[in-house]
Amino acid sequence: LALYHVAVHLCHHCKWRQAYEFILNEVLFESRVPREIVHTGWAMNYSYGESCPECEKEILRKMKEREEE
Repeated sequence: LALYHVAVHLCHHCKWRQAYEFILNEVLFESRVPREIVHTGWAMNYSYGESCPECEKEILRKMKEREEE
């Protein structure tokens, strides 16, 4: 993926099996990586954390703490 300027960001909750499934389903099968991006210097980024329920809980907890301050 790095050769095609594709970055996959995984959160600390993500297990290896979940990472493998995310890369297969979300990056390789669902998305199309245009060949033109290789020569532009740009990268396509995919983030597992956006769909992680544990990350969502942490974000909501932090927002609640800030509101209470």
